Amino acid sequence: MVATRFLLLGAICVVAKNYQMVQSPGPDVMHVRIGITEAGKNVPVVDNLTAAYPAAMVLSKGKKYVSSTESFVGKASIEAEATDSQTGELLAAGVDRRGGGKYAWKSFHRWGDVEEAYTYWAKKFAWRACMMRGDATCELPKD
Repeated sequence: MVATRFLLLGAICVVAKNYQMVQSPGPDVMHVRIGITEAGKNVPVVDNLTAAYPAAMVLSKGKKYVSSTESFVGKASIEAEATDSQTGELLAAGVDRRGGGKYAWKSFHRWGDVEEAYTYWAKKFAWRACMMRGDATCELPKD
């Protein structure tokens, strides 16, 4: 379900604007491979409690310093590569890991942090593809 959502967002952001999906290799065709390597939901009640109480917030920030994500938040990791479909030449590759933050207004949706990461990656991919194309109107997504 979650991986499908990422692929759908990527297709909407990239293909609908400037690209056409094809079934076989050809000139000016990019082959994209995406691997979701981690998708962990948050624990909404505890996540929000650790955002509200100062002592719990200090512990959560300490965990972020050690492990790069705060306590009880959702997290996701991705690996991706784009190659020329005919030659196999590597055009772009990347690895990223994102974790949710602590916000008092955060929703109680268990997969919200993961979906935010997927939305960001889809927009970032659209931006990178736009830059590779040499378009002057590429819009960098906000972190």
